[in-house]
Amino acid sequence: MKMSSTVLRRGGPSDGASLFDVGVSLIREECEKAGIPEPVYEVDTDGIRIIFKSGPWSDNGEDTTEQSVTDELKPLEMEIYKMIAEGRYTTAREMAVSLGTSSRTVERSVVKLKKMGLVRRAGSKKNGKLELDRPLNEP
Repeated sequence: MKMSSTVLRRGGPSDGASLFDVGVSLIREECEKAGIPEPVYEVDTDGIRIIFKSGPWSDNGEDTTEQSVTDELKPLEMEIYKMIAEGRYTTAREMAVSLGTSSRTVERSVVKLKKMGLVRRAGSKKNGKLELDRPLNEP
């Protein structure tokens, strides 16, 4: 979510209160759209600080973080994912040689990564390549 904010300092514009009200309204709307809790506002002599909590959250604000995708990957699968992300290797055979395992083991791992929605095949069967479908940190 992309948000911008204006910090109103002491001695700021005469319409500072109205700017603050509009800003708070916009922040509330964006938080509601994103499904995240409203931030905490702290006012002191230096201005206004807006603190956003990190998430994800349930409707009541409780943390609902599920098991990470990386927790489901074996170390070899993680290495294969990294290789695909870096674009270092184009074939299962090249990855297998680099990892010291069989091409079939790499192929099975790639199938699992595809099923998890992490990688996809792009291009033709002959000249195509594996690429990331989504980063590991996305749901």
